[in-house]
Amino acid sequence: MILLLLAVGLSACASIRLATYPSDFVYLERSEITSDMQRMAVEIDRLDRLLQGEAALDVPDRQDRVLASLEEIGRVADRLGGGSAGSNHPLIDNNIDGFRDQVRLARRYAAADPPVYYPAGRLAGQCLACHVQR
Repeated sequence: MILLLLAVGLSACASIRLATYPSDFVYLERSEITSDMQRMAVEIDRLDRLLQGEAALDVPDRQDRVLASLEEIGRVADRLGGGSAGSNHPLIDNNIDGFRDQVRLARRYAAADPPVYYPAGRLAGQCLACHVQR
């Protein structure tokens, strides 16, 4: 019975959001933000390990792995990016477009022949720039 009441209450909240926010507004649930940020952190860590020191030189398919990692980071960033009306998370809204631009730049340079990984290496710093405020 309690679960039924909870389910009805949650669906009512969602329908209220539909009526009170513009159609291109993205409402980010706290759990979505946490999950996506954790995915992003794992991928940033993977990217950093691919780019670090002598061990990185031994990876035969390094460019493909870097590009795959950047692709996943871009997908997560796109999910976090609000619609044209933004989202309920102003800190993300203020920073996500610049971060997505940096991911696109890193992908373009990493796909070059020969690849340039400097912009990819700077992405972790982009995360810190936003998260230092927390």
